[in-house]
Amino acid sequence: MRSDPPIKRSRWKVAYRWTSPRFVPTLLVLLGAGTALLSVSLSPQSPPALSALLQVLATVFDVLGGIGFARIGKADPSHARSAVRRLYTVGVSLVVASDSLKEALESADQRQAIQRGYVLVSQIETAHEHLLNAIQDWEDVHPEALSEVRRGRRMAEEVREGITRND
Repeated sequence: MRSDPPIKRSRWKVAYRWTSPRFVPTLLVLLGAGTALLSVSLSPQSPPALSALLQVLATVFDVLGGIGFARIGKADPSHARSAVRRLYTVGVSLVVASDSLKEALESADQRQAIQRGYVLVSQIETAHEHLLNAIQDWEDVHPEALSEVRRGRRMAEEVREGITRND
């Protein structure tokens, strides 16, 4: 049976990474709600200027909290451009490799086909490296999404293993 402690540590890490950027916006929204409640509770006795000031403060806190929440998960454009550039490079290199392989298969020279096969292996390894770099770029931008994909993939593999063992 597999041990669960590494998964638990990663869950805590994901939980911390999820809650840490949301702490300040949550605090601001709670301050806004608390200020609004204070304004409502003081409304019969307080002067109108104080009620107006408290409502303005509540609105400012809520707007700042909303801005804080809007910034969470926003991709840095430089990371996104870098990842897309890497993916484009992978696509171009695979098209070149595919064309080279088609030419080698159409030719009658078996030696030339073997040489182009070696070139194709090299191009595929380069494409694999570019894909890993693009995945790392997205890891920098949105680590929660990548961990969810990995968790889903791991679960799918476990389901497949369970099905094949039962067959």
